[in-house]
Amino acid sequence: MSIKALRRVNLRKIANQLGGISILARQLNKTPAQISHLIGINASKNIGDKLAHNIEQALNLPKNWLDVEHLEEELNAFIDSCLAITNVPLLTGQEIVNWIQKPNRSLLQRKVQYIKTNLKLNKHAFAMEVKNDFMESPRGLSFPCGCIVIADPELPLKNNNYIIICLENINAPFIRQIVQEGSRKYLKPLNPCYPIIELTTQNYMICGILRQVIITL
Repeated sequence: MSIKALRRVNLRKIANQLGGISILARQLNKTPAQISHLIGINASKNIGDKLAHNIEQALNLPKNWLDVEHLEEELNAFIDSCLAITNVPLLTGQEIVNWIQKPNRSLLQRKVQYIKTNLKLNKHAFAMEVKNDFMESPRGLSFPCGCIVIADPELPLKNNNYIIICLENINAPFIRQIVQEGSRKYLKPLNPCYPIIELTTQNYMICGILRQVIITL
């Protein structure tokens, strides 16, 4: 078997172990379409040396791991150990604010649910359930009511990030896309029924950058 074919086989096995192409795509910060081109039924692109190296780094795999044939049982056990599951607390309202100000699990006032994820996250990451339709989009990326989002408060803020933010005059943190134009910042909902709002106050706290959305069908 050629190196390129072996890389495709191994990456397919990883996708199966994780639960599908969409999950692997999130893990690699790619779109499902991009991953399908590499490992789908009608795969049309090869995994070159640079891409293979980037994949191995993203998945905590040793260098050249994709280039070696692995026994099925060894493969599954190794993937499980490399793609360690992270548990993040599912928080609401004031809990999120408290968590950001002093992230200590022992200070939580109730027994919280924990959400499992394969993402590489900083230790103060948390999850939140979306309670409204402000971020429901008629097409493309959407954060529908009832979904769970995972946020990392230790990532640097970039233009167009999806964030959880808390304003002084609003009781609970909420999700928006932050858009900067020159010196002006805006909070943008994905639902076109709601307006874009300029962020004019300095009294706000960005609680986290969104890293994952979990939707239960």
